Amino acid sequence: MKKNIKIVLILVICLLCFPIVASAATGIKITYNGKTTTYKDKVLNTSLNGTKIDISKTPGILVDGYAMLPYKPVFVDSKIHATSSYSSTKDTIKLTYKDKVILMTLGKKTATVNGVAKTMPVAPRKVTYVSSGKTTILVPSRFIADTFGLTYNWNSKTTTVELVKKGIDLKYDSKWYTYTGKQLKITTKGNAVATNMPGIIIENTELVPANSVFKVGVGASYSYNSDSKVITIKRYRKTVKLTLGSNIASVNGVNKTMDTNARLVYLNEKGSWYVMVPASFVAKSLGLKYSFDTTTNTCIIKEPSSFGSIASLTNKSSTELRAMWISYLEFGTTAKTKEQFETMIDTMYDNCVSYGMNAVVVQVRPFADALYPSNYFPWSAYVSGEQGKSVDYDPLKYMVSAAHDRGLEFHAWINPYRVSLSSDYSKLSDDNIAKVWHESEDKNRNVLSYSNKLYFNPAIPEVRSLIVNGVKELVKNYNIDGIHMDDYFYPTFSKDNVSSTFDATEYKAYVEENKENGVESLSIADWRRKNVTTLVKKIYSSIKTIDPGVAFGIAPAANLSNLRSTLQHYVDIDTWVSKAAYVDYLCPQIYWGFDYGAYSYDKVMDQWAELNADKIIKLYSGLAVYKAGTSESAEWKNDDEILMKQVEYSREDNKVNGFMFFRYEHFLKTYTQNAINNMLSLWQ
Repeated sequence: MKKNIKIVLILVICLLCFPIVASAATGIKITYNGKTTTYKDKVLNTSLNGTKIDISKTPGILVDGYAMLPYKPVFVDSKIHATSSYSSTKDTIKLTYKDKVILMTLGKKTATVNGVAKTMPVAPRKVTYVSSGKTTILVPSRFIADTFGLTYNWNSKTTTVELVKKGIDLKYDSKWYTYTGKQLKITTKGNAVATNMPGIIIENTELVPANSVFKVGVGASYSYNSDSKVITIKRYRKTVKLTLGSNIASVNGVNKTMDTNARLVYLNEKGSWYVMVPASFVAKSLGLKYSFDTTTNTCIIKEPSSFGSIASLTNKSSTELRAMWISYLEFGTTAKTKEQFETMIDTMYDNCVSYGMNAVVVQVRPFADALYPSNYFPWSAYVSGEQGKSVDYDPLKYMVSAAHDRGLEFHAWINPYRVSLSSDYSKLSDDNIAKVWHESEDKNRNVLSYSNKLYFNPAIPEVRSLIVNGVKELVKNYNIDGIHMDDYFYPTFSKDNVSSTFDATEYKAYVEENKENGVESLSIADWRRKNVTTLVKKIYSSIKTIDPGVAFGIAPAANLSNLRSTLQHYVDIDTWVSKAAYVDYLCPQIYWGFDYGAYSYDKVMDQWAELNADKIIKLYSGLAVYKAGTSESAEWKNDDEILMKQVEYSREDNKVNGFMFFRYEHFLKTYTQNAINNMLSLWQ
């Protein structure tokens, strides 16, 4: 029984081995010089840096003991990236790798290397593999590898020619180099830069591809003139010019010395040229932050740290805000194409950055209209040239992204109640909700006319819902950093009409209802304050529900007595600063100089600082840049340091957390320049 089992096992083993023996015996049929023979020796594989190169359809063979490999998949199509040409008339093969040129002839052992004759151990040959039908040229692999400077190993166990290529092959300064140094990664604004050419280190300086990093990654303007060899990179008001081969660059026309020069580098593995520039020098010259992480070998390029942040109001930030008010007046009422609008915004923002601003407060809803596609308000004439007329782009989307690209926070400035500076409803677009309500019998009290202007009625709940929904639309649809309102609440009344005009009808209805219910009524002044505060609180809570990181602030009139008056504004300012439930910040518009009696800048500033003594909210100061250099008063006309003094005074004892400047257009006026430059010297 045991004998039979042994016989069966021997038969099984023989059957398992039979296909292998038959295959070895069969070999590979190869046609060479018109004759087909069977190759029965070892079938060769090959690899480069440990990765297999697929030559299964034209495998390598041994000829007189030398490994012959197909030249194209091994030396040309692999990451060696040699170039080749074949002349069928001369039977010659030329292989070029960096500065080495090998010229071989089929059937001959003599080859030339850079024109110098060399003897190969075996002649190259053109063969056809019968099973695959593929024709190729086999070359003596070790001779080629040694000539190209590759490491050559023979693995007898796997019959594999193992090739090792160190580093990457670069050509610059008219020479070839095998670069074995660090291959650098690059990030811009927190995002990895996708580029075929890694960063490299030459002369202890990180060089990066200019186009991929500064044009694509950073968003700067980039050009390279191949005739003059000049590289130009522009970002905002910074222009950097570098010349290939020179370590002298210019920044805004001023010559600077770099640690190493820019270079035109050829990456053999990709077969392409790249303009490489000193990363740190260019980044810092463009106003960016640069660092190099030695752990990950990463060049890190970031926007400069913001000087302040309204969006971080809920954090205990001690940094200073500097925000530019950009009103609807800056936009004008002519229709603008997408390109025209974006160019206008780019110019404004670039200037804001040059002034040291870290935020822009842009009026996106000035008159019950919208500088963006809205479900509640018609298109603004300040974009399309005509209220209600649409444009084929989203202005607000661009304004937000362009601000963030420059390190500026974006705050959407809205006027909640103001509908029009005219009482003529015909000037409103047909889809303006104010006009729709006016023409409705049961909702015409939602809009009021007073002093030849139109207002939404603060006493109507439906009006409050409209305004709150408009805010929610902004916070949900756009990556804004804040919602901002100015001092347009109730208009100013007289003692004679304060109880008989505007929303007095709604107040009388409120009093009558309370009388019927036996409830005591508020005075008309307190009732109006409650209307405004109810809206403010709803806006605040709605914003925080959607995105707690979005701030809400108001820029009220600066005279506290007027805010507490029974004839105007109806701002319950004392309640607003009492707890974090109404606003994140206030920015009183303190538009007076130091020579203004009881309402001088210092006195009013002190009043606000005292009001905000508990510092539950942030306090900013709104400065009247538009008055500098004007005949408003002798002080504004003659004192070129007035704005600087206001900033310095406000900074004392940490009275404020920053400033807002009214407004962008006046930073461009000739008569304001001296005062502005003196003020800017405090942070530039």
